[in-house]
Amino acid sequence: MAIPLIGLGAGGHARVVLDVLGFLPQYEVKGLLDPNPALAGQTWQGIPILGGDDLLPVLKAQGIGHFFVGVGSVADLRPRRKLYEMACTAGLEPAMIVHPGAYVSAAAVVGRGATVMVRTVINSGACLGENVIVNTSATIEHDCSIGAHAHIATGAVLAGGVTVGEGTHVGVGAVVRQGICIGAGCVVGAGAVVVKDVADGMVVVGNPAHPLVKNTLVS
Repeated sequence: MAIPLIGLGAGGHARVVLDVLGFLPQYEVKGLLDPNPALAGQTWQGIPILGGDDLLPVLKAQGIGHFFVGVGSVADLRPRRKLYEMACTAGLEPAMIVHPGAYVSAAAVVGRGATVMVRTVINSGACLGENVIVNTSATIEHDCSIGAHAHIATGAVLAGGVTVGEGTHVGVGAVVRQGICIGAGCVVGAGAVVVKDVADGMVVVGNPAHPLVKNTLVS
């Protein structure tokens, strides 16, 4: 029997996650929640938008015990993390969503609530924390460690033994050299080439990557 599932958020990221869920018969999406009242009653890809986040306890009482976060992130991961923690506090369990077209080593660890998109590679010894996004065609090489609530964006490449801290965003097409440590709450700009460690809370850009500003969008 399929697991009933609710999605939090009705934006572009939610649409992509719904596409992935279409390949995962173990889940049945019952609806989406979004705080925008104008969306209530609409359907996205055949899935109804039921209302706002205040419906979570009602849906839990109706037997919907799992959720996914349909909100992505760029520099500010706080809204996504807040939704995740709110649903967990309400007693729902985060779904682990892995596209069947992703390669995930049997010797890798994927945390609860992680979302892994098509054509990604997660190699042996890699460890993803909870609520991590690994977006389309990203590569996480052997023995990397990705902290909770981080986002490895489309086409990013992390060489072996890279550490990414909690709540960090690694931008589209960024490349991180082997053994590099990127701290918590960082932003690595699109296309950046990271060849030195990055301290907590920094925004780095360029090739080679250099500090730009302190990231104020961290909790």
